[in-house]
Amino acid sequence: QVKTIFLDGKKAFKEDLRVAFNGVLFGFLVLVAAAYVFTRSITRPMRALCDRIAGLAEGQLDEEVPFQQQRNEIGEIGRGVAVLQGVYRRMVEQTAELSAQKDAIRATEAWYRGIIESAPDGMLVADACGIIMLANPKTETMFGYARGALLGQNVESLVQWRGDQASRTMCSGSAPSASVFDGIADMVELSGVHQDGHTIPIEVGLSRLPELAGRGVAMCASIRDISERKAAQKKLLFNHFVVENAAAMIWIDPHTARIVYANKAALRSSGFSESELVGMHMSDFVLDGDLGKMQELVAALFSDHDLHTFEMRHRRKDGTVIDVDVTAFLTADDERTVLVASVKDITAIKLANAEAARYTEELRRARDLAQEATRAKSDFLAN
Repeated sequence: QVKTIFLDGKKAFKEDLRVAFNGVLFGFLVLVAAAYVFTRSITRPMRALCDRIAGLAEGQLDEEVPFQQQRNEIGEIGRGVAVLQGVYRRMVEQTAELSAQKDAIRATEAWYRGIIESAPDGMLVADACGIIMLANPKTETMFGYARGALLGQNVESLVQWRGDQASRTMCSGSAPSASVFDGIADMVELSGVHQDGHTIPIEVGLSRLPELAGRGVAMCASIRDISERKAAQKKLLFNHFVVENAAAMIWIDPHTARIVYANKAALRSSGFSESELVGMHMSDFVLDGDLGKMQELVAALFSDHDLHTFEMRHRRKDGTVIDVDVTAFLTADDERTVLVASVKDITAIKLANAEAARYTEELRRARDLAQEATRAKSDFLAN
């Protein structure tokens, strides 16, 4: 009986142990399942949020951040990622704007540099001490320097500034005096110095540039070689001198028949002053009978554009009439057409010719009388 009780107790213990083990195993499995479910409820959102952060790094800024509505730590993390996404989006937008601004600045700089580089006139920029910081190809060619050789040189090596004070005063370290920039924007004619030493007549326009990045005052110079202009001016002055001191010459507007120019010889010949003769109508200068001839001349000149020579009579200021030989032609430029008349006083020649003709006539008559007397004498002796 004791043995039976022992066996029954052992059997019951084993059954209880089995039940307890099954309970523990079931609880462990439940715990594992709960842990798995709990872990998945955390890792899945975390993985999704990590993927969203990775997408931000790859530039995917338009996808919505998940789990923002949850009221737990995952929701807080989601909302934080959303804030990060917004900040990153603004950073990308600002970066794009800055890049566009830099591109625009570079394009503008290239545009301005292109203008300076291709400018038909020489252009250079010098700092407050007169040291050249920029010189375009035209300036280098004008002064005979190689590409980039002018950079770092002083402008005084190129241009003889009036008074030779400007750059030294600018570089003195003190505030520039009024004389430094007095009339600095005006165009002035100076002498430039070529690399080989010969001088070049130049026209320089100066302008003061604003201070930039602590570099102080800078100066921009526009330089034009006016050698051809100076040569043309000398030629024009020479031609004017020749015309002024040539034989009597008047210029007439063929449309109004008024005198527009008279040189010194024409003024002396006519007795009029320049203010009296210039602007005078030809009807007040030529005799009435010759005015029609003048009008016919103008019509002929417009027709054949040839050189015409003819005789006329002019009325001097004192009322005397002189005979003149006129050589006339038409000339024109972009603004006007002028009849140029070279006038030669032939009054004395005509008087001499008339006297010679009278003398010749008297000689002819004397010869005729002598021949008549000879015939009469011969007839008398014959009878």
